[in-house]
Order: sequence, then structure tokens, then C-alpha cells
Amino acid sequence: MRILVTGANGFIGTHLIRYLGKCTGEEIATLGRTKPSPGTRHFNCPLSDFHALKRVIEEFKPEAIFHLSGRPPGQKTDDFPSYFEANTLSTLTLLEALEGSRLSTTVFLPSSVHLYSGVEAKMDENAPLSLQQGYAFSKYLAEEALRHHVEKVPTQRAVVGRIADCVGPGQGDEFPLPKYCKERVSSPLDKQSIPALRGFIDVRDLVNIVHKLVAAKGDSNFEIFNIASPADIGGPRYDTGRLSSRLTLYFRPLDQSLKDFWEWYRHSHPTAS
Repeated sequence: MRILVTGANGFIGTHLIRYLGKCTGEEIATLGRTKPSPGTRHFNCPLSDFHALKRVIEEFKPEAIFHLSGRPPGQKTDDFPSYFEANTLSTLTLLEALEGSRLSTTVFLPSSVHLYSGVEAKMDENAPLSLQQGYAFSKYLAEEALRHHVEKVPTQRAVVGRIADCVGPGQGDEFPLPKYCKERVSSPLDKQSIPALRGFIDVRDLVNIVHKLVAAKGDSNFEIFNIASPADIGGPRYDTGRLSSRLTLYFRPLDQSLKDFWEWYRHSHPTAS
């Protein structure tokens, strides 16, 4: 399968490229201003350049696109224009470039459980949404752009993952778990030391899941899946029944995820050793 990855230098993208590199039969190309690593084909093309994107798609003819480029939550300010440009406009431009290709491409879009408004347990994909925050609204608009795209181009397919908070080696300091580690300075992580960790997924499990979702046959050409670990402290917050009905899932134990993250964190942050 020919796979095109945007945002390959990001947290999820780095892990996805590493995972795909171990899979047989996958031809991988990345797209952006910076090549993430040797061994992958790279197109030096900004996502804002419609004509360049169209040329890339015509040349590479991707069977799958993992559109991971975007601005994550957890920034200092809820700046909707910046979120809209990074998360919504980039998606629109990519889809416009793909529209006339006549390819049967599957597009994976990482969205977020931050879209949900409720706090009750076991929220499924039909739970009410809350779009007051700029990040959530920009992701919702990207989802809707993808929905309308496959309505216009029914030979193409869209898979949306509403992803819980990711944890794993390589995560930036703006995310919740690195922030928590920074406050602890030197104490190892374990389930008892964390006040609350609800709605999470180990990034290494995530990339395995999304690759399988894209490769699997869908029930329709537009599907949304909650993607979260069942190992949340206090019980699962997000209903992943739709996901588990499609795939046989494996999740690392929470203790293992925390141990691996702490080992990476203390080596990459010397003051935490």
C-alpha cells in the first residue's frame, strides 16, 4: 500500500513512521517542509500550496493518507484563528487537491475526544459535542470537511479517530503527562502517583490501531471511532465498542506505558534523573 503521511515530524507521526517501517509491503512517503528520517521518500511541499499538493498526489498516487499535521491542544491561549489554519484549512486544501485525482484513497484524520461535552462514563461516538473551545471547533470543522468530501467523491473513504490523550516516549512538554513529570522532578510514575488519568492511549498502540483501521474494509465510506485505552484509572470514559467490533485490540498495561514514558523522560530531561 502506498501511504502518504503529513505531520511526520510530530509526536504521533514519528511513531507512525517507525511502525510503518517495520511493516511489509508498505511504500511510505512524507510531505512537509522537513524530511523526518532517512529511508522514506519525501515531498518538500507545504500543506498551504494547493497546486504542489495536487502534483504530489498525481505523482505518488497514495492509496492511504494519514493526515497528522495540525496544532495540538494544550497551548497557552485558545487562539481559534491559529487552530483553524493548522487543523481545518490544511485539511480543506489537501482534500481539494485529492478531489480530482480519481484515486480510491482512504484518508485518516486524527480528531479528539475533546469534542465531547459530557463527563459521564462511556461516551460513544454519538454523544453530544461541545465546540466552545477553538481546538475542538477546528477539529469538528475538519471532520465535516472530510464528511462532505467523501459525499462528493464516494470512491474515496474517510476514517476519523477521536483520540484520547496520547502518552508515550517523545512527547512534548506542552502535554499533560510531561507537565506532571516536570512538577514531580525525580519521582517515578505509577498508577498510585497520578491523581487522575482518564481517557488516554499509548501512542505505540494508537499507530498500530489506525494502520489496521485504514487497511480494513469499512462499513461505509465515512466512519468515526473513539480510540482510547480501557485501562483508565476510575474506569473507561469513552465507549470503544465500535472500534473493538472492527479490530482485535491489544493495549499495553497502564503501568508499562507509565514506566516506559518515565524512562524516556528522565533520560531526555537530565534534571529528572
